[in-house]
Amino acid sequence: MNKIKVMFLVSSYNIGGFEKKLSNLAENMNRKIFELTVLLVYPFYKARDNFIMIREKHRKFFLWNGVETIELEMKNRYQISVIGKVVNIMRENRPDVLCFIALGSGTFLGPIAGKIAKVPFIVRLNDTILKGLYPNILKPLDKMLLSVTDQVIVPSVFLKNLLVQELRINPEKINVIPNGIDISHFSSSGQKESVKLELGLPEMSHVVGIIANFSPVKAHKVLLHAV
Repeated sequence: MNKIKVMFLVSSYNIGGFEKKLSNLAENMNRKIFELTVLLVYPFYKARDNFIMIREKHRKFFLWNGVETIELEMKNRYQISVIGKVVNIMRENRPDVLCFIALGSGTFLGPIAGKIAKVPFIVRLNDTILKGLYPNILKPLDKMLLSVTDQVIVPSVFLKNLLVQELRINPEKINVIPNGIDISHFSSSGQKESVKLELGLPEMSHVVGIIANFSPVKAHKVLLHAV
């Protein structure tokens, strides 16, 4: 049998949860069954103020063995010509499945270009709530594009219910697939004691923290109230 050609489309300029999820997929999907391509639409207009070192680190993050990574640079948020470029790339690669990540301009580029390029199956990966994802004026466009999206994948029932409520999606179109987590990354292996020693904390103390962007969805206030 021929391999199933899967293209992931993401618009990103930093390394966060969604980017790491994409990395897990790129590294662990069965290469005997799937042929993977990642199309990175790089919003340079957002990243231009980042240090060059940060920009280079981000670009290197999107390179995986056995995966073709294609990069398109957006000079500004209104660069409509990028749609045609994405369509041409899809027509050249002819993916069987397009997985677009609901993040930044990729939220709209994915289904528009996928439909024009006549990709057989279009999947939306949605890990974030809609608030802050895009201006409210674009919500009708998002609703319309969901009609040409075959499946929506979310990591929780909470997010599924939220999308049904806010975008009026048919619940049968949404699949809940919890994120897989490699817990070996969080094993202590004696690091607790050395970190406490480095911070000058008593050996028997309990250390609690949070590492996340300062945005409401990260809910720093929940930790502060708990403390």
